Amino acid sequence: MEKGKGNMQKVNRTKEGELISIVIPVYNAEAYLKNCLDSIISQTYSDFEAIVINDGSTDNSLGICKQYTIRDKRIILINQNNSGVSRARNAGLSKAKGEYITFIDSDDTIDPRYLEILYRNIKSAKADISMCTWKCDGNKFYKDKFNIKRWNKYQTFFSMFKTKEIDGSVCSKLYRKKCIENLFFDEKLRIGEDQIFAIKAIEKANEIVFQDIPLYTYFIRNTSAMNSKLDSRYWDVIYRAEWLVAEANSNLPEMYGLFKKEEINIYVTMIIRDIKSGTEASKKIVDYVWTRVKNTRCGEYAKYCNFYEFLRFVLIKYFYNIVCYIVRIKDRWHTNCIK
Repeated sequence: MEKGKGNMQKVNRTKEGELISIVIPVYNAEAYLKNCLDSIISQTYSDFEAIVINDGSTDNSLGICKQYTIRDKRIILINQNNSGVSRARNAGLSKAKGEYITFIDSDDTIDPRYLEILYRNIKSAKADISMCTWKCDGNKFYKDKFNIKRWNKYQTFFSMFKTKEIDGSVCSKLYRKKCIENLFFDEKLRIGEDQIFAIKAIEKANEIVFQDIPLYTYFIRNTSAMNSKLDSRYWDVIYRAEWLVAEANSNLPEMYGLFKKEEINIYVTMIIRDIKSGTEASKKIVDYVWTRVKNTRCGEYAKYCNFYEFLRFVLIKYFYNIVCYIVRIKDRWHTNCIK
């Protein structure tokens, strides 16, 4: 582990007295990393440590991390062999000394008030998790709405899977450390591990506070795992979908219908992605999820979904071949127009 030396940047900050640990896994992020780290050291809340875990990057990410440890002594560098994002986050968790913990991906950025607002809300509500909304890179920054909501775990899951007010990732959230003690990321999973962690944390929380203000900016890469064609990694997505239903059966029976709906949504999205790819990237994966969609009753699914979700489901369930034909003709027409 390498710790930086030198004076931190002088910016206007508020000092609240409780340490927040920021965990940032890094892998081949040289094109985005400076923006991410600049957004962190520009926080108005100054009592934080930023634990940057270089996961065996082959580009200049490690060099950038070292530069920032010199620039700001609050940045702590962990350098490890390439082991995956879950092990990187777990390494950061094991080193975290803060009373509160937040996770930021190395290609994302946060508003200067991110820590300040999430911390203020978690303290005033005496909550275990503080959440905000997010935006995608390049989108308009919406005006602060300032409406703050206090939820129990069931209301939070409803907002995650039904109204979509919050996203299911581990980011854009501040966790009380005691709430996530003994929670770790599943290092066997390559996709979807962060949602499982977030759901387990919400289950343990007594109260969650949410403010409808976009303080977290996701940078969507076309090369990211969730934007790629179906391959063997998507068995991890299937595992996560089935885990949701199993978790509801075991610990959250009130959420069974909603979690089951989310499972089917995941499968429908995977099928549509395979159609758009124009090739059967993994016939076993498509056959597996198609069987589960086909065996799901419309009435059971309709109770928990919105109109758009239900329309997608019905089209895939009953008119799969027609949908395939339309999508591929549309893509072919679009390609010809571009040439």
